Order: sequence, then C-alpha cells, then structure tokens
Amino acid sequence: MGQAFVRAHLAYLGAFDCPVALIADEEHIICDRSGAETATASALHDVPLPPGGRSWDWDICPLGEIDRVYAVMHRVRGFVDIKKW
Repeated sequence: MGQAFVRAHLAYLGAFDCPVALIADEEHIICDRSGAETATASALHDVPLPPGGRSWDWDICPLGEIDRVYAVMHRVRGFVDIKKW
C-alpha cells in the first residue's frame, strides 16, 4: 500500500502544468558512534526517485539525543522541477 501511495503522489505532482519542486526523504539511516551506517530503510517504500536532483544527509537525531550508541539520519533529495525528469 505504501508503494501505491508514493507512486500516486509522484504521478499527481507530475500532472501539474507548472513547475513543481520536490523535497523528499529517501532513506532512514541508523549510524553508530563512529558514523558508520549500520541499518537503512527506504522512506519511499522502495519506490526509486529518478536520477538527478541534489542529495544531502540530515541529522534527525544526532548521537546522544535519543540514544548513546546510535544516531538517526535521513538521506534527502530535492528537485527544482520534477517536470525535468
């Protein structure tokens, strides 16, 4: 069901007759004390975004905020205009 929602939302955004920006979390990432990624989960229910855009990591819960051993980060991707996919 999650995949259907993501696909429907992307199709909805793609149907506009004007430029549409998109900023989306792609992955939820758990990092250990050294900063190494120990686990990842798709934030888009494994629906891939097309290539392009700009990607960055966002520290949602830095080390020590909710756990002394692990931190939570989101990998985010932004598109200025999804019409250019």
